[in-house]
Amino acid sequence: MTQVICTVDMVLLTLHEGRLKVALLKRDREPFKGVAALPGGFVHTNEDLDVRDAAMRVLKEKTGIDAPYLEQLATFSGPARDPRGWSLSIAHYALVSFEVIDRAAHPDVKLVSVDRSLSLPFDHRLILETAVSRLRSK
Repeated sequence: MTQVICTVDMVLLTLHEGRLKVALLKRDREPFKGVAALPGGFVHTNEDLDVRDAAMRVLKEKTGIDAPYLEQLATFSGPARDPRGWSLSIAHYALVSFEVIDRAAHPDVKLVSVDRSLSLPFDHRLILETAVSRLRSK
């Protein structure tokens, strides 16, 4: 039986220096160690009450950021999105003030303009594009 990898990924958007930017985190392990990616991690079924709880926990643990708000964006899944195997990610997004990100002062979190052509691991480019499109439609 194939095991499914279940994760959460977060798209934190902010307005900074007159541009819409996304918070990216340098990955600290394989796959894609050292590469900038959306903050994300595994759902802990023995610890997390639901996927929103998992998203808030992962965001705090990995970036030190306490987002006042996260909205569920979409579920991304399939055999090609993660080299470790068939996976699904429940993505969340939020537009937060720059101060929320800056206050955490995490050395591996970088703000990058969403208008730049970004090469991101997994299917994070698709997740980012979906979040930006959703935000702009609102």
